[in-house]
Amino acid sequence: MPTGTDRLNALTRLRREQERTVAFVGTQDERLGRKMMGCATWLHFREWLDHGGETRLMHVNFCKRFTLCRICAARRSVKLVEAYEPKVATVLQAEPALIPVMVTLTVASGFDLAERLTHFKSSRSAMIAAKRKAASNPEKNSPIEWNKVAGSLCSIEATFNLEQGWHVHGHFFALLSGYIDKFQLSEEWHRFTGDSSITDVRKCYGEPRAALHEVCKYACKFSDLDDPKLWEFHQGVNGGRMFDPAGNLRGVLTGELDQDSLEGLSGPYRDWVATWLWLEKKYHLQAGPPPTMLPYV
Repeated sequence: MPTGTDRLNALTRLRREQERTVAFVGTQDERLGRKMMGCATWLHFREWLDHGGETRLMHVNFCKRFTLCRICAARRSVKLVEAYEPKVATVLQAEPALIPVMVTLTVASGFDLAERLTHFKSSRSAMIAAKRKAASNPEKNSPIEWNKVAGSLCSIEATFNLEQGWHVHGHFFALLSGYIDKFQLSEEWHRFTGDSSITDVRKCYGEPRAALHEVCKYACKFSDLDDPKLWEFHQGVNGGRMFDPAGNLRGVLTGELDQDSLEGLSGPYRDWVATWLWLEKKYHLQAGPPPTMLPYV
């Protein structure tokens, strides 16, 4: 677990990186711009003295706009990995024959992001429906390659190219009951999409944490999109779900975004409060209990 100082350094970098984005969002939606401007302007840390100075985040004023805010997107990614890593370990311990893999499914690019996202999701839904039919009545419905997926985590991502438009694709961390035939999967995926047979299947070696980081990362590459395109991405997503667990990887609680897990920590502690200094563009860290309630901008 990173120390409070490490976190503040990372947050400082992210706040500085998105200053122009926050200003642009304010020109499109003044209220949303204010929320993003106030994101992570104060943080309450707690340091447990009998646990080697182990530090946890107790509360923070995140804006929770994951498709626009680098800070909240990074925090969401960390929370997802922390939540699903023990779940994957538990499932693999109970069913060691399962094969962990990374799967990528794509749809053809286009300039209407909302339409391309809908197309990807409806194609995935059609594939899952075919899997269910085959599982419930294999005599009438032939199994497809996706029937080998016992559980999965899907993260939808979109990148942009000036010549082809928005490239929507899904990264899956999957646990397989048997190896997937990549060529058969490509044929089946084309049947469901009508426009794409591009797929990729790679076995995960070693600990699955790296694969989980890949699938739990941001829904877009902030550095690859200028502010107008980032705003277009935000509007195209329109609050839709971009991360989905399935099968034996369901049922995980990720916990509150604004608080770390406090499991295993007890005894004497010391509180720290970090506040953002607007002119200096850095955090000021001081010891002491936080105010009863700090205002959210």
